Amino acid sequence: MVNRYTSSIILSIGLLFVGFVIVRPAPVRAASLFDASVEIVRDGSGKLFGVVNGQWHHFRSLDIFKSYAYTGKTIREVTTEKTATVRYIISSLGSRVYQVDEVTGQKLWFPNEASFLNAGGKWNEIVRVSGEDSRAYENARLVKSADDAAVYFLDIAQGTRALIGSAEDFLKANFQWHRILTVPPSLLAAYRDVGMFDASTPVEPLPTNNSTGLQVELRTIVASAIPTGTVRNAVATLSLKAAQQSVVVTGVTLTKQGFLPDNYFSGVSLSDEDGVLLGRPQRFADGRVQFSFGNGILVDASGKALTVNVDTTSEVVAGAQSSFTLSIQKSSDIQTAQAVSVPGTFPLVTTSIGVINGVNRIGGLVVDSVVLSTGMRDIRVGTKSQDLTRFRVTASGGEAVLLKSIVLHGVGSAAFGDFTGYKFIDDNNKVVATGSSKQAGLLLMTFIKDYAIGAGESRTLTLRADVVGGGERTMQFLIENDFDVYATGKSYGYGLATSAAATENGFPVGNGSASSSFNTVRLIGGDVVVALSAKSPSGAITRGTSEAVLALIEVRTTGEAVRWDRLDLQLTTTAPHTALLESIRLRPVGGSAVGTINSAAVLNKPATLTLTSSAIISASKSVVYEVVGRVSESATATDSYMLTITNAHFTVSGKTETRTVTGPIVSAVRPVREVSLLVRNDPQFTDVAAVAGQAKVKVGRLTFQVGAGEDVRIAEVSLEPVGGSQLRFSEGFANLKLGQATIATPSGGTYRFSLSTIVYAGRETDLDIYIDTTLAAANTAVQFRVADVVAYGRTSGARLSVPIGDTTTPAVLFKKSELLIATDATFTGGSRQGGKGIVVGRFVLSASGSEDIRIDGITVSEAAGSSGMTVTRGYKNLRLVDAEVNRSRSRTQISPVGGSGGDRLTAGPTLAPNQRMVLNIVVDAEQVSTDDHLQLIVRGVEGSGRDSRLILGAAGVPLLLPEVTF
Repeated sequence: MVNRYTSSIILSIGLLFVGFVIVRPAPVRAASLFDASVEIVRDGSGKLFGVVNGQWHHFRSLDIFKSYAYTGKTIREVTTEKTATVRYIISSLGSRVYQVDEVTGQKLWFPNEASFLNAGGKWNEIVRVSGEDSRAYENARLVKSADDAAVYFLDIAQGTRALIGSAEDFLKANFQWHRILTVPPSLLAAYRDVGMFDASTPVEPLPTNNSTGLQVELRTIVASAIPTGTVRNAVATLSLKAAQQSVVVTGVTLTKQGFLPDNYFSGVSLSDEDGVLLGRPQRFADGRVQFSFGNGILVDASGKALTVNVDTTSEVVAGAQSSFTLSIQKSSDIQTAQAVSVPGTFPLVTTSIGVINGVNRIGGLVVDSVVLSTGMRDIRVGTKSQDLTRFRVTASGGEAVLLKSIVLHGVGSAAFGDFTGYKFIDDNNKVVATGSSKQAGLLLMTFIKDYAIGAGESRTLTLRADVVGGGERTMQFLIENDFDVYATGKSYGYGLATSAAATENGFPVGNGSASSSFNTVRLIGGDVVVALSAKSPSGAITRGTSEAVLALIEVRTTGEAVRWDRLDLQLTTTAPHTALLESIRLRPVGGSAVGTINSAAVLNKPATLTLTSSAIISASKSVVYEVVGRVSESATATDSYMLTITNAHFTVSGKTETRTVTGPIVSAVRPVREVSLLVRNDPQFTDVAAVAGQAKVKVGRLTFQVGAGEDVRIAEVSLEPVGGSQLRFSEGFANLKLGQATIATPSGGTYRFSLSTIVYAGRETDLDIYIDTTLAAANTAVQFRVADVVAYGRTSGARLSVPIGDTTTPAVLFKKSELLIATDATFTGGSRQGGKGIVVGRFVLSASGSEDIRIDGITVSEAAGSSGMTVTRGYKNLRLVDAEVNRSRSRTQISPVGGSGGDRLTAGPTLAPNQRMVLNIVVDAEQVSTDDHLQLIVRGVEGSGRDSRLILGAAGVPLLLPEVTF
């Protein structure tokens, strides 16, 4: 009887991943593969993954992928490795949370929250999956605790565990050793113990929704005979494909047949889709070779294609001994972690593969290490493009060589993940290969394109990468085995054997003949640099500034995040040593204060300023801090301030390790200056009259003059109306404007204009005052004075005290322009003799207002009973003539029209404000009849303001003129 602690029982493959029923809401909502934020990616092997919250979840079959209905989702091709895989799932159709094992395709449920949390589970790591996806995982039933060798059988439905007392009982129940999973102790404790397992009771097989078949194919791919003395000859493809449910393949056995003895083969290997060997090459023993895959190869419905490679020795072949075949003799030659069917007709056999003599035809390759350092080199975390090691590769045979890949092994406490951006740089400083860690402990450097080395020539390859990992770890990069270098001859294309240079004493290469410090790098903690920023202010500082930036300090980290704990601060002053007010604050530019200290404490002496825990500078980042203080109004032009920082102390995040920058960091000496602003009326603005009814009338101009100290920002100007008018909207005023600020509907009182006007030091600027008026504003005087000005130093932010003197603007009187038509007392009518230029009427035009009035037309008609001033009666050339200068003031109506309709005389005169003009109505009357009598009426006068274009009314029309008789 084998007891329950037998070593056979404690065998297990992989770590168990599990799940539980949520009995209360989790503090953080589970991520979901149904969310819109899910990214779909496909890696180089063709596998599909859903990425959510940085976690990668493998869709193990096309049907599972389709269950998510990712309509319109773009699949992104990636070459990067997945960083974190999904561990905990919850089905979209249930409430149980499981932890899953991708290697064996099993899941296990946590019966309660305590078992989940005590096992290290975190709420935000749970991912919601489809029902089909969840069901595709088998429920684990054979488990053992991480701290005990005992194996238990779990009844998931009952939530119980039963101890399997012996290996005999285990085998009697048809259990398989590779199905035992190691689980956290808290998980086992959550299942109720029901005593010993009864091996005599049949255990029902687990229900499954998927076929567990595994399809296997073996196909010959070699096109011609392979030479002796060559390696990596790809002779066959072993294709594995799961029917639906994923299958873990743990081993493969190949059988050699034919006349070639085992000693003609130096190695047989399997490589994956990336060309990486799945373990060391094996040797034939009695014609058979067996490969074991450690944790196994997960095969899903998308399939796996493994390449069978053979290495040949330099033995001479002849006659019938020159061929062989490879085969999988029976289905059991494919070993799997779970019981699956392997359908097909066995054996699976390749076609005959020929071997020819390759002596003196095949090239070779020699690798050697090149010294970067014989001892350990310190490299600071955060360093970019760091040289890590160097190799020399020589084409030693009779043909040129094409390098395809080199696998590097790491020796030391560091990991490949401590570096990123791996690349090989050749002698010409050209990137020729890039690298990624495809398997644990291996770094695959793949050449961007086949890298040619001429026969007998050498190339030096330098491994370079960025250092991103933590400190106090070491790494030496080695070419561990001859088969880690894959190259082919350029002429014949066969894989070439690689040897170590004589100086290396065989493989591994890269350790300088077994030196543990040769080309070894030691990662040391990141660095912190504290310096005065190039943008730190150096000019004068303004008196009264409440937010004076004394200095800008730049903190740069390399490699590691740090927390700034404290610093020593001193503010050196000159006589009269006016202290800053209140406290000095340290803060990120544009952020909140992370530390404060009383200003008096640092006046001309150092004092320690302690920062809050929020002063974190991320790894390889730069943060600019500003030291801010308040300058007293009592400061004078003889005061100055200089800031000195010493002993800046930092703690590396997550560690007790500290960094101290002793300094000193010294700011520029900042003298105190005055900032002045003078406001006055522009003396050149003298307009005193304006037309009522116009828009955007300028009614004032203010001049703002700044002294030489600092640029000024004018934030607000307040204007008060002077006199009786308050410029209200109801009084015919609108859109009161100063600079770019507008008050659309003024309502009286003080008008405050919000501005953001910059006036440069030693310069001045003008701001005009505008207003819109209606005719209702006529006879109103507009006048302002400045009531207040709010202004700040542009750099210092100090508010200025702006003296307000006599800033009253000139009074602008708004007038309404009018026309008045009246008779002229000197014209009484009476008898006239016929002839040219006969005056048949006279009237007076008078203008009032603040602008010229342009007469556009005057209409003259006849009164009832008048004879009719028409061409047929002998009248022609009707016009208006200035009575004073006898000059025409209108266009001539050549053929006047008599009657009440009258004649419109256009293009009349323009009258200045308060101008009076006497106009004669003149007509040529050479052939008129005796006793004709005319009596004219001025029916209408059309006029408008010359500048405002306002249409003006005319008073005094219609105007009846005295009668004229011929």
